[in-house]
Amino acid sequence: MPLSLDQIAQKHGTDKSSLLNALTEKYEPYLEPRRFEALTLLEIGIYQGGSIRTWHEYFPSAIIAGVDILEPPAGLRELAPRVKTFRADQSDPQQLRAVAETFQASGGIDIIIDDGSHLCSHQIITYKTLYPYLNPGGIYFIEDVTTSYREDPYEGGLGRPDTCIRFAQDLVPFIPMSMGCVPARHPWEVDLDFIHFSGYGGLIAIGKL
Repeated sequence: MPLSLDQIAQKHGTDKSSLLNALTEKYEPYLEPRRFEALTLLEIGIYQGGSIRTWHEYFPSAIIAGVDILEPPAGLRELAPRVKTFRADQSDPQQLRAVAETFQASGGIDIIIDDGSHLCSHQIITYKTLYPYLNPGGIYFIEDVTTSYREDPYEGGLGRPDTCIRFAQDLVPFIPMSMGCVPARHPWEVDLDFIHFSGYGGLIAIGKL
């Protein structure tokens, strides 16, 4: 029997495990049904590589791509060709688009995870830039959105109109509902399926139709 996502996360020391931020229990309902698909997962934020190694083991047939502003750990090279790493600044849309476009010819991107700087402006820029590259049926995750309520250096604060959580809340009217929805005005508002907010762990999941 294969290990659970949390068991794998603990094995590789990522803070997504139940030993730290307990995000694995939030992720698993979305990801377990797709575990053995030949999909592409793109994560912003590599750090020491524990999360990338976790996804590599959890999704045995997937391409796992990591993006970081710093040089990735050399040890990740041993996971090629299923693991690909890129140096890019998530606050720079041009750099993000260059990464996303490398996957267009091979089927696009199915799962996007933002575990980068956690600055509100960076989270919003990254979503606006990368959501249009997400395949139909894909899911876009933003971690640690509790920074929306933390001021320096995260640009958050209770009642601020420009936080990541407020941005995600403002996407809700564009989700098709039985009584209709507000017509999309931008590419990052198109084909929204759901927006789920999780408490402990601070995770937003955005599904695409």
